[in-house]
Amino acid sequence: MNPRWYAGGLFDLLRSDQQSLDLRTSVGGLIGRNITQTERTRFSVFGGIAGTREHYSESVGKPRTTNADALTGFDFITFRFNKTDIRSRFSLFPSLTNPGRMRLQTTSDLRIKIVKDLWWVSISTKTSTVNHQYEQTKTIWV
Repeated sequence: MNPRWYAGGLFDLLRSDQQSLDLRTSVGGLIGRNITQTERTRFSVFGGIAGTREHYSESVGKPRTTNADALTGFDFITFRFNKTDIRSRFSLFPSLTNPGRMRLQTTSDLRIKIVKDLWWVSISTKTSTVNHQYEQTKTIWV
């Protein structure tokens, strides 16, 4: 691959008390393209496929699910003053096995160099899952 294109992998573990999710494991692969790449900034888009296994607590009613998801998103990284890095990633996972289900994940982090190899890091991750149920209605005119 040339410098504009890249291939990568995805491995993610998540636990969420708010969603009664004991463990979500996601594994996948992606291909991306660097749209803008300078010494200080990179903006890239990517797409791929992921497998997801979810284990919910018994109170939810669906204790285990396995899904195949498409994957699309973008990355933005900027390096400033040799001491600061800002990174943001937006990922969308539309389900291939459960139509109408989409998972959105955003991650942002800020790294500030304190001294030589010592960095202060602040990471913020937000994951949302949306289920759209479409109901078909037939109208019969008599």
